[in-house]
Amino acid sequence: MQQLPPFPGSRQAPPQPAAWVVHGLSLRHACDEDLPWLQILYSQSREAELAPVPWPPAVKAAFLESQFALQHRHFVQGGTSDAWWIVCQKNADGMVQAIGRLYLAQGAHTVTVVDICLLGAYQSQGLGSALLRHVLADAAQAGKAVSLHVAHGNTGALQLYQRLGFSVQEDMGSHLRMQWLRPAAGAALR
Repeated sequence: MQQLPPFPGSRQAPPQPAAWVVHGLSLRHACDEDLPWLQILYSQSREAELAPVPWPPAVKAAFLESQFALQHRHFVQGGTSDAWWIVCQKNADGMVQAIGRLYLAQGAHTVTVVDICLLGAYQSQGLGSALLRHVLADAAQAGKAVSLHVAHGNTGALQLYQRLGFSVQEDMGSHLRMQWLRPAAGAALR
């Protein structure tokens, strides 16, 4: 693995809402020892996209390593995030294991979901919804909007974001910029 810049110091404690207990979810700060696992998570998240590409496995692996390194550098050196969290879940044996990542950036008026990614085996189980509902509730309490980007081809994520009340603000070519506006006082989150 390429030499990667370290994660900056965390600026906020990871939340642990009671609603996550039913899912066995928790968050912890990402650390440099997580980088090999995060690269695996990143690579797995792009498998379907690269499946039709006729490259040998070694070339795909090198490409994904390079892309992960570029993304990580952009995130940590570009100041795009201030919350670097590993999503964990307690399994049936009581062991806590990493299953994804959630990176957030707090702005004056907007919380940006820089990245949310779960291992494939943990998708479509309501876990991403549970994570995002908490982000939305926190943003609503702080009087902030929530924004994110989603790739055009990521239809599952796009549908989830639309169900949660995000709307498309801009088509950026390969991605859509979406935003969730806090509900009016007294309105419930979806």
